[in-house]
Order: sequence, then C-alpha cells, then structure tokens
Amino acid sequence: MDINRTNMQALFTGYNMIFRDAFATLVKDQTFMRFTQEVNASTAQIDMPLLEQLSGMREWIDGRQIKNLRSDKLSIRARNFEDTVGVKREDVEDDQYGLYNSLFANMAANAANLGPDLANALLGDPSKAKWLDGADFFATGTTRKYGKNAIVNKGTAELSYESFNETYATMRAYKGHAGDLLHVKPTLLLHGPALRVEAADLIKSPIRVVPIKNDGNVAAAVTLPNPNANLVDTLEMDGINGRDWYLVDASKPFKPLILFMRKRPDRLVRIDREEDGEVFMNRQFTYGTYGRAEIALAMPHLIYWNKVA
Repeated sequence: MDINRTNMQALFTGYNMIFRDAFATLVKDQTFMRFTQEVNASTAQIDMPLLEQLSGMREWIDGRQIKNLRSDKLSIRARNFEDTVGVKREDVEDDQYGLYNSLFANMAANAANLGPDLANALLGDPSKAKWLDGADFFATGTTRKYGKNAIVNKGTAELSYESFNETYATMRAYKGHAGDLLHVKPTLLLHGPALRVEAADLIKSPIRVVPIKNDGNVAAAVTLPNPNANLVDTLEMDGINGRDWYLVDASKPFKPLILFMRKRPDRLVRIDREEDGEVFMNRQFTYGTYGRAEIALAMPHLIYWNKVA
C-alpha cells in the first residue's frame, strides 16, 4: 500500500471499525454495575455528599428532623489510563496491516473492561481504603459508629453456612444515627474463582447436609431444607483473592462502590502522518485510546468483607 493520506485514512477507518464494533459488544457485559454506582462529571474530581442520617420515616410529633448533607464529602479524583498499538510502516507498505486487526479488538476489550478492572483491583486489595472518618473503610469492633451504633463490616471467617448466616444477621441489624434500623438486606455474595463451588452449594442448593456427631465423631448425616437457597445472588469476580468473600446490599439507591468515569476510553486516536515525529523517526504509525476514571468504596453498611487468611 502506498503511504498517502487517502490510504492512511482508509486504514484508520478499518482499524476504527474493528475497535468500535468490539467495544460495543464487550461493554454490554458490565455485571459489576450491579453493585456499583456510576457518576459522570466534567471536572477532574467529584465530591460526593453523603447523607448524615439514613434512617426511614418517623412519626411527626414535633418539628421535622432534616436529613442534612454532611460537610464531609467523599472525594474521588480520576486517574489517567492509556492503551497503544504501533503499526510498522513497512507492514503497511507490504500490505501486512491485517495482522494487527486482533490487536485493535484486544484494545477494545481493554477499554471496555476499564470499569470492571478497577472494581476487581479494589476488591482484591481494599485494606488501605479509608472512609470519611479517617478509619479503614472495612472496620472491626467499634472503630466506626453511626451515632452511637457500631458498624462492623469486616471479618475473617471462611465461607460456610454458619459464617454466612452470622454476616447476614450482622448487616440486617445495622442502625443509623437516629438509632433506627437501616433496613440493610444483602442481595449479592461476591467471591473469587476459588469459592465457585462452595458459593453455589451454599446459595443455589435447595438442601443442605448436616453431619450428626457421636462422641465427637461424625456418625451419620441428615438432609434438611436450605433456608439460604436463592436468598441472595452469587457473583464471581476475578479480582477477589483466594477465599475472601463479600456480602453486599445492592438494592439501595446508594451502592457500595462508586465509579467516576470522567472520560470513557471509547475513541481511537492516531499518529499516522509522514511528518509526525513517531513516523519520521521510528517508521511507526501509532494508534491508541485514552480514558480517565477512578473507583471508590462509598457506604460501609452496604458491604461486608471477610478476609480469609
């Protein structure tokens, strides 16, 4: 192929079509949005005001109790992300440019997965995440309180019938600043690939097998109905490490995670003129994507993390 503007425009049009078609197909699979709230803005940083009181309606006896927005705000600043493909000039001249088609499809996959990748990275290692009160987002004991009520959202228990029920009960009992129930009701069990079988047995099976012990030894077993069958949905996340697991209430207007998508990486840009420095100096046409985004943990009472050693 001769290197001229007409041919280079046609080449870009072909690569761009591959990118856009692949992106449109892959971006539809965004299961992480079941527990993530996306926020868009035209600024480099967003400051999310959070409700100081999250309780329900109360009997109106005296004056109204106004649910003010806190002066404290959750600040999220977008980070920059890029992905780049270089196409050798001689490959274009020798009509070998089709060899790069799969690279542009892969670039589209990377762009479409920016949000899920951020969610996986955060859930894989949330140990350093802080909240508005300056404490670790996932807290044990009485580190965090809503008013006088402790919000414990971190444990170390292996996923089991007993630990699931205990975590579920803990979240159901959360109270807000006014002392009223927050009506937290978990809807999702998040886990990594290592817990796929255990999670399915715990949540999807209509029965459970209970061992009967005799003098400390298992003598027999009985089959009982499983009260947790389909109580929540299960969702496998690649980034969750080992046997860690999360219980999440994704039913509320607020979600436990917030995704700030400042600029979606859905556009292919190019450096492909002969007078461009990269082409002139290195005999390479360059194509790339660019995005700006960040993800953060939002509401401690909506997500519970069991970090299993």
